[in-house]
Amino acid sequence: MWLLWFLPCAIGNRIRGGWLMNYIKKVIPFWSTTPARIMISGIISIPVWFTHDWMQWLLFWIALFVGFTFWWSPWNLMKNPLRDSIILTLRGLLLTFSAGFIIGFYAFAFSGLLMGIVYFISYHLPLHYKQRDGYEWNGSDWGELFFGGILGLFMGINIYFL
Repeated sequence: MWLLWFLPCAIGNRIRGGWLMNYIKKVIPFWSTTPARIMISGIISIPVWFTHDWMQWLLFWIALFVGFTFWWSPWNLMKNPLRDSIILTLRGLLLTFSAGFIIGFYAFAFSGLLMGIVYFISYHLPLHYKQRDGYEWNGSDWGELFFGGILGLFMGINIYFL
């Protein structure tokens, strides 16, 4: 079952990135970057809650949330693909390493290294999705979806081999 965890993580990470924000704000007016980061950290952390004690789960969730708070600039521009991919790779490692290392999920800890290549590839895929409000997804939107899926996949792999 946990090998399918990539689906809620992919959707959750795209929501964290702004998808459905106008609808969410109608129900949760205080929805913004911080609540979105808490939400995706919680979604990714659910398997840890089922497989570890509550203290490890809480430390994982907090470390993952902190990893999501690091700010970085090339996510939506990719004007210098080599430099931006390297920055995203390092940012991805900051996101996942401490959380995964805390609970011994080493595959998850290093999965952040895929962030740069995932975003780079997402900018070159001929994918199109136009929302009802007229916004058309670009490379970073697809990158959020795919990278969230990768985080969920590596979480599932670590749980499966636990």
